[in-house]
Amino acid sequence: MTTRNRSLSRGEFLVLAVLVDGPLHGYGVAKAVEARTSGDVTLRPANLYRVLDRLTHQGLLEVVDEPALGGTASPERSSSARGGDRSRYFAVTKAGRAAARREADMLARLIEGSRILAPASDSGGTS
Repeated sequence: MTTRNRSLSRGEFLVLAVLVDGPLHGYGVAKAVEARTSGDVTLRPANLYRVLDRLTHQGLLEVVDEPALGGTASPERSSSARGGDRSRYFAVTKAGRAAARREADMLARLIEGSRILAPASDSGGTS
């Protein structure tokens, strides 16, 4: 388990952001990212599982038991649909939550800084 101080990739940040709401399996993560970004970001399975494995290895995510009733399992990704293989559910760790918060704060500062650099709008101001 390692702690990260570098910036997260966009995919890493989005995965952590959707998992802050609770554990999901990979398919659920992909759908949540797509929904959260209004379809602007689609994580391909190979890329998604590399991100999940990397974040797990770094201690930012952990594999947890399948949520109880009311969980996020989808019928098309059930264990029987996958040849008896159980879906892995991922949850954000305390370190993962802190990393997501640091990244969100840094992005907010970047956005604020970009407003300073943006040209003045023609909203009735004087020249």
